Amino acid sequence: MLTAELSVRARRVAIRVSIAAAVLAALKIVIGLLSGSLAVLSSALDSAGDTVASFINFVFLHIASRPADEGHPFGHGKAEYLATLFQGVLLLTGAAYVGYRAVRSFSQPRAIEVSTAAIATMILSTVASFALGRYLSLRA
Repeated sequence: MLTAELSVRARRVAIRVSIAAAVLAALKIVIGLLSGSLAVLSSALDSAGDTVASFINFVFLHIASRPADEGHPFGHGKAEYLATLFQGVLLLTGAAYVGYRAVRSFSQPRAIEVSTAAIATMILSTVASFALGRYLSLRA
């Protein structure tokens, strides 16, 4: 069970990570669509999934922080497990979509074009993901 102070801090981190992931997802979607890069679009899907997962964490951490009540005499801590379940479903859905697009691209091949914008976006994404990871490890 989360303490009140830890819960507030965890929710603050979750919302910040959601915002950062949303910005990365939007950037990757635009560049992925403009460049036609399945790799960038797949990464955009991953970032969008991170956005949703972080927001789900925010919501369920808020629920889990509630004190015990008549209907939940042991508290609401199990809500954290529901957040994990949603994240798993989200990951499986994203993986199925990327797999579908990859198989489809084998049956409809096209020439791969080098896109400086796509490469720059992925480098920026790598740096931002590293920074987010450091941020999360320092807040844990």
